[in-house]
Amino acid sequence: MKFSDLIGELTEMWLLWMKHNSIVRDETLSVEQRKNSAKECERLINREYEITEQLDNFFKNEQG
Repeated sequence: MKFSDLIGELTEMWLLWMKHNSIVRDETLSVEQRKNSAKECERLINREYEITEQLDNFFKNEQG
């Protein structure tokens, strides 16, 4: 995957995480909705870690 694609995906994921985090914090919504959004936040964070690792590899490969 290209560096720019990873940055694009990371940005998109950040926006999705903010949306779901707002749902998690909205006490007017059902527990089920909030729980589902919390699970999605966790999935997005895990994907963020994967993308960050791939981005780190770009820099490691350029230095080595």
